[in-house]
Amino acid sequence: MKFLDGFLSLRKYINVDRFRLCCGPRIDHRKINEWILYAVRHGIRELDLIFQSRSFETRHFTELEFAVFTCKTLLTLRLFNLPSLILTIPTHCCLPKLKVLNLNFLKFSDDESIRRLLSSCISLEELLVQSCKLSNLNKLNVCHPTLQRLTISGGDISPSCELEIITPNLVCFDFCYIYCEETRLSLRNLNSL
Repeated sequence: MKFLDGFLSLRKYINVDRFRLCCGPRIDHRKINEWILYAVRHGIRELDLIFQSRSFETRHFTELEFAVFTCKTLLTLRLFNLPSLILTIPTHCCLPKLKVLNLNFLKFSDDESIRRLLSSCISLEELLVQSCKLSNLNKLNVCHPTLQRLTISGGDISPSCELEIITPNLVCFDFCYIYCEETRLSLRNLNSL
C-alpha cells in the first residue's frame, strides 16, 4: 500500500488509462477509496474493480458510487465481487462514453437501480451480467439502441422476474439461466441477430 501511495503521489498530473484493483482480505477501505478516486479524477478509461473479501460491504462502496458512476471518460467498467455486493446506482448516474460494462457476482438493490445504470450508458455496445443475484428484481429491462453484444448467464433469477430485451442493433446474444415456466421472457427488436 505504501508503494502505491508513493507512486500515485509522484504522478499527480498524469492521466490514468487503465486501473485494475484486486482486493482480498485485510483491506484498508479508506486507501482503496483514495486510489479509485485518484484514477477517476485522472481521466480513467478502463476500470476493473475486484473485491474478494467478505469485509468489503456496500457501505464501503457508497463513497465511490457517485464518482465512478458519473465518470465522463470511462470506456470500460468491470465490477466483480465474490460476496455479492448489493449495488445501489446513484440517481445522477451518467456514463456517456462507456462502451463495455461487465457485472459479475453482484446484486442490485432494485429494478430501478439497474435501469438507471443501463440508461445512463448512452454509448454502450457490450453488456455482460454474469453470476449476479437477480432474485430480488421484478423486471430486468434491457432496452438499448446501441447494444451489440449481450450476455446474461449464471446467478440467481426469480421465477416471477420479467425479462424484457429490446435491442435493435444486437448481433450477439448469450442467455444461460435456469428458470421456471412462470418466468416471462420477452425478446423484441432482435432483427439484427
